[in-house]
Amino acid sequence: METAVVVGAGLKAIVAARMLVARGRRVILVDSAKRLGGVHTSIPWDGFRLDLGCHLFGNEDDASTELLLDLMDGAAQPITPRIASVFRGVRTDGIEYPDFAHGDRGEAAAALLGLLDCAAARAGEVPATPDPAVSLHDYLVSRFGAAAAALVEKACGKMLLAPAADLSAASFSALPARRLKLTGDGTAELLKRLPALDAVLLRSNADDPMRYLKSRASGFPARALYPTAGGMGGFAETAARRLRDLGVELRLGVDVAGLAQPGATVRIRIEDGTQIDAELVVWTAGASRLAAALGDDADRLAAAIHPVPMVLHYFDVPETAAGPYHWVHDFDDGDMVFRASVPSLFGPDTAPPGRHYVCAEIPTALGSAAYRNPEACAGDAWTEVVRLGVATGPLPDRRKSIAVGASYRFPTTAFPAAFAGVSDRLANMQAVLSSDEFEFGKSASVRSIERLLARAGT
Repeated sequence: METAVVVGAGLKAIVAARMLVARGRRVILVDSAKRLGGVHTSIPWDGFRLDLGCHLFGNEDDASTELLLDLMDGAAQPITPRIASVFRGVRTDGIEYPDFAHGDRGEAAAALLGLLDCAAARAGEVPATPDPAVSLHDYLVSRFGAAAAALVEKACGKMLLAPAADLSAASFSALPARRLKLTGDGTAELLKRLPALDAVLLRSNADDPMRYLKSRASGFPARALYPTAGGMGGFAETAARRLRDLGVELRLGVDVAGLAQPGATVRIRIEDGTQIDAELVVWTAGASRLAAALGDDADRLAAAIHPVPMVLHYFDVPETAAGPYHWVHDFDDGDMVFRASVPSLFGPDTAPPGRHYVCAEIPTALGSAAYRNPEACAGDAWTEVVRLGVATGPLPDRRKSIAVGASYRFPTTAFPAAFAGVSDRLANMQAVLSSDEFEFGKSASVRSIERLLARAGT
């Protein structure tokens, strides 16, 4: 039986290990983390299990959902999220993207005309996959037109914390504006009959959450799924148990110190002094760590990645204080909260009886006052949470604030050149597969690992 080593502990590593077992490989998963899950974990807090932000698994296609259900050992509950977004002070129910149609009508009309011109210039072709060598700004202009691109950059500025001209187009998959709400739903539905416009225009699916997914996601009865027990931490724990039951060897708490392919097999040197020889390595632990393992310039790569620090505020509230929304996105740069949510609405055992927890996510700079002293801005964050309609009542006495050094991570325009040395090394190491660390989204991560293994004939 051939041996495959998966490096990493996040969702992509978990998925890769499960897929490789299904393909008949002996699988060893190695990572410096002491437990699986990455951001898909939970923090215990006085009877709560706090997710690191607002996380759900989308039901986007049957194959991805089936694999995720397998990793949860079938213990998942259906969720139809109640969501809203805020742009320029206007809240729109039923969408989590910015609603540009509620802004300046002339501005929205100019953006729509520019988008139509883009579609015509492409001769009706669907927009191409972003080229990492192109800046995010240039890609947005080529995809949507200059007027619409300016709207997207304004709405997403709070999340990016960097000019779009400085970031690689590979950042695009993380944007909560991959399609644009520029018109009412009736007009959007008419325009979306053309494939090139369907790919760039948004129509709310609040009246039918599975409107655009029915043809490929029919095996699960809701738009999303969430672990029945333990929140996202429960997912990670169940996935670890499931992988062990399938024979995956989990070597956690140790990092890869070196990686070479002297012949047909790859030699992996572990920092504890042991060595593993494998016919295949799937690297999901990020480009900087891969560069270090290959002896390349890891610092240069790290400098080409833009991290977005985050402050997370958690509030303990009575059930009656939780508002009607699972989450609301706020795209106004004058507000500090980017997303407010009630993750305990997803799972029945993530909060004590009669309680909920509210989470407010605030992107910020490392040197900001909010990052240095998160608790000091908890009151302002709660005021915004209430204004967004996510919760009601006075500032809760019981709350927890956490500063995270990197939530989102975006490649800059310098990343392709910085990664060139690693890419050249990998060209001569056919048995080492490196996943795209910037591919965003849970179902998208499943599909990206599937494509990676398929390209390698695995």
